[in-house]
Amino acid sequence: MRFSFKQKARDFFVSEKLPFELSGKGDALFVYFEKRNLNTHDVIDHLRTRFKISRKTLGIAWLKDKRAVAKQWISIYDSALEKLWGEELFVNTLAEIVRIIEVNRHEFPIGLSVPIKNEFHIRLRSNTKLWQREKEQSIEIVQWLLDDGYPNMFGEQRFGINGKNRKQWQDIMQWKSRIKMVNGEKIFKLQAFSSKIFNDYVKKRAKKWFQLLDGDLLTWLEWKEQGYGFYQEQTKKVAVCDIQSDRESFFFVPKVTGEMIEPESRNMMLTGPVAWFNTPLPMDKAGERESKFLERHHLDPDYMHMFKELRVFWLRRPLRVNPMFTNVRYQKEDLLIDFTLPAGSYASILVDKLGQSLWVQAI
Repeated sequence: MRFSFKQKARDFFVSEKLPFELSGKGDALFVYFEKRNLNTHDVIDHLRTRFKISRKTLGIAWLKDKRAVAKQWISIYDSALEKLWGEELFVNTLAEIVRIIEVNRHEFPIGLSVPIKNEFHIRLRSNTKLWQREKEQSIEIVQWLLDDGYPNMFGEQRFGINGKNRKQWQDIMQWKSRIKMVNGEKIFKLQAFSSKIFNDYVKKRAKKWFQLLDGDLLTWLEWKEQGYGFYQEQTKKVAVCDIQSDRESFFFVPKVTGEMIEPESRNMMLTGPVAWFNTPLPMDKAGERESKFLERHHLDPDYMHMFKELRVFWLRRPLRVNPMFTNVRYQKEDLLIDFTLPAGSYASILVDKLGQSLWVQAI
């Protein structure tokens, strides 16, 4: 193997970046902290156990890898802090297992819907002395992968040890078992079940490198708001749709607004279903194929009673991701890679792709 990725904290750094400036005032306390050899659930469980609070009391954006130096935000409302004996005790309790970087305030808390970005720094350690041409070739390969993008699959940390989270909910959804859990754990395992199905859908669409179908549901960001639209094969344009047109169905096809726009390859992204309650579907050819795919995975209303009961709402997730702000360079014989990913995208999937192309051994 040419390189080794040791998957230790010193070789894998990730920093969470908010999409807004904290105002310094408001009813939500924000704490920026650094953790090592802990996953985000370890931090949350530490606070939940100490203060006897529910998971919903704490605001986080997304989970961070255990085997990394990870910096991320957590938030909590003043109304909850008053019941926990104040801000100082909360911060000190958090500091028992992580390093506190910043304490600030804002008008609203952080949550899964906040479009944060994650900055990554990865070190691939060389196993041998490389010639200059070999170094240049390695940089070219990495830069090509970063520019071309990669399948936006969920990483293994989403599914627990040996895929336990997904397997438990697969059994429940197919009436094979009954497992007693608190609602927070139920929701996480239910999300893991749907995430595995999304990964299967990505693999299916990636066979033709995400070729657009008539009626595919695309998403984009414009003026800090997220838009959705259907791709029309005949006109090669996108019909804008109202994604909030239905709030009571397990699945629905959004209504078209009548506005037509030109597709932009870098800004508009093809989406797939992380199928929870109230999932919007594409239309026409793409809609038929996606509906059949979900039916084969038992995702029909008869199997989705728990999605509705727990109010776990839909997510249309981009099928591919393009890293931003990339930088590839050598430090002596080690290859250093910097890039930024949107919230919810897994760097571990990119590392796997790098490993296949650069002969990287994960140890």
